[in-house]
Amino acid sequence: MSLAEYVFSRASHASLVVLHAPT
Repeated sequence: MSLAEYVFSRASHASLVVLHAPT
């Protein structure tokens, strides 16, 4: 996995967590 792919996967996961956060 390249650095760009790692960053993208982390950003995608973070955005999903934010969307599902019960705020």
